[in-house]
Amino acid sequence: MIAWPEKLLHDVARRRCVAFLGAGVSRRSLAADGRRPPLWKGFLELALDRCDGNKAEIRRQIKGSDFLSACQLIKNRLGNHAWNDLLEEVFVQPNYQPDAIHQSIFDLDLPVVATTNIDTIYDRFLNANYGGAVVVKPYHDSAIGRYVKADANTRLVIKVHGSCDNLEHTVFTRQEYANARARYANFYELLTSLVTTQTFMFVGYSLADPDINLILEENSRRFISPRPHYLLTSDKVSPDMVQLFENNYSIKVLSYSPARDHEDLVISMQNLADLTTSARSEMARSLLW
Repeated sequence: MIAWPEKLLHDVARRRCVAFLGAGVSRRSLAADGRRPPLWKGFLELALDRCDGNKAEIRRQIKGSDFLSACQLIKNRLGNHAWNDLLEEVFVQPNYQPDAIHQSIFDLDLPVVATTNIDTIYDRFLNANYGGAVVVKPYHDSAIGRYVKADANTRLVIKVHGSCDNLEHTVFTRQEYANARARYANFYELLTSLVTTQTFMFVGYSLADPDINLILEENSRRFISPRPHYLLTSDKVSPDMVQLFENNYSIKVLSYSPARDHEDLVISMQNLADLTTSARSEMARSLLW
């Protein structure tokens, strides 16, 4: 189980933390036929099977973990219609069901949760159980700024890459990243504000995930803070990589076991939710917020 750093626990308890959810969180969900949502590499390999012609260059990009370029090349091969059909087939039609980890994330009771997942698994979990207490907004929604500053009764989920219920605005490829940053610059300024004022806890990401680079590299040196961000991962991490992430992105790596479908992560998140509840009770008793 993850040994939670005191600084992270304190920031979660004070609601000064943003939980940032990656594909590994959705991966915990199951469809009725036993399928799970794919991770980046798995999705690209599945998509590559739909392509005609020579695939050597795309395979090289995937093998080298340049997922954004591989995704761009695959979408170019398939065309928009076949690409959107694939996204629906993979992320919508299986009707993946929420997992215990989604409850644990909600139980942290954070004002803002962000996700790069385009599926609606967490969205549907929230709507089914908590209704109007949570607002889900994609990056391209002009009202998103209002809900970042909303009152304590509102919880915001930010869909950083859009959602599969509006495929024209999903962000997967290198070109789509560039277009989104140009067209929705205000959103990325908002994201920068969160990165520089809140502690980010990345859940369900690997060290090879391009989102870590894209989100943090630009902002990691703007403000030097003794409070780092955190990455929860089951990857085997060398001391050199731990140092690289800390120096380049101000990220501390918290490792857990991938055994039994990442059960250790689920137990750890439940433990964090319990510790957070106790910490908030102590803060209220002592008036030390």
